[in-house]
Amino acid sequence: MNRSEDMRKWLNCQQSKLDEIVACSCEKYWNDRKDSEGFGKNLMRSQQELWKLSDDNDADYGVATIGFSYALWYHLRRVNTFLSLFAGRLIDVLPSKEVTVVDLGAGTGAVKWAVSLVALGLYDSGQKLQGISFIDVDNSGPMLEFNNRLWDEFAREYDVEEFLSGHSLVERDWRSFNASEFQGQQEVFLFAANYLFNTSDNKADVADRLADTVDNGDGTDGQLLCASSRRKKDFLDKTSEQAVSAGYFVHEDKPKGGGMVFAHHGLEHVNDLRKRIRDHYPEFSGHSKFLKGSANWAEWWERSSALWVRRQ
Repeated sequence: MNRSEDMRKWLNCQQSKLDEIVACSCEKYWNDRKDSEGFGKNLMRSQQELWKLSDDNDADYGVATIGFSYALWYHLRRVNTFLSLFAGRLIDVLPSKEVTVVDLGAGTGAVKWAVSLVALGLYDSGQKLQGISFIDVDNSGPMLEFNNRLWDEFAREYDVEEFLSGHSLVERDWRSFNASEFQGQQEVFLFAANYLFNTSDNKADVADRLADTVDNGDGTDGQLLCASSRRKKDFLDKTSEQAVSAGYFVHEDKPKGGGMVFAHHGLEHVNDLRKRIRDHYPEFSGHSKFLKGSANWAEWWERSSALWVRRQ
């Protein structure tokens, strides 16, 4: 049996636990605020914003409850997507060198969870790791706030100290992030752009900036892992063109070993909480966009596309 198959089996055993962690973190947040004046109304607004994403439109990530709403629907989907596309590459990279993972547009921290799960699986199998640092970059304070909440809960359940070298949240637009601020800390930079693109973004500008992130200018090994919905594949295509013209190696990734890591079914614990929240606000429960539908692990492959960029 190969390492990828072993990792997939280990990850599958974590599925229910991850569901519980997200539900627990979200429930703590909700219990502290559920009867606060205006909370239900703000939650309704953030739900409406997230519905825009289903049509590949841009959401307002400045809404106070947007991180909470995102975690209750998208967080574990994004973890699943990143693992399914890139776990094999992470298995190769993480044991060999010290790694800094820079997540551009980090949101609630799905990439951090995915990378950490691979690290934990490797450690559980007896592999020694050189250390991993995380730098989560996002211009949304509410998303980073929930990123931190989810990570705290994750770190209570898993022994991340076995591999964690550093963890920082940077509130700024990803385009203004300069990797030179962190040069020399690690041997490898892994840049992640997981569902980063906005429909209103200029494709050429985004492609230029992403291609530039791979080159740190000091010989450090830089790699870029991108995933997005297939309806925004034109962003990845443009990034690929720019990277190739700059002399980088580009490979389009597809899921291996049977598709998605986590099977397509509902999130039991998260959906139980979603129902209780919906029932708590009868004034909104009849609205077609208020916590409707069953949250699940699904990220259909016809809607996902990925790219790996590294130096030649």
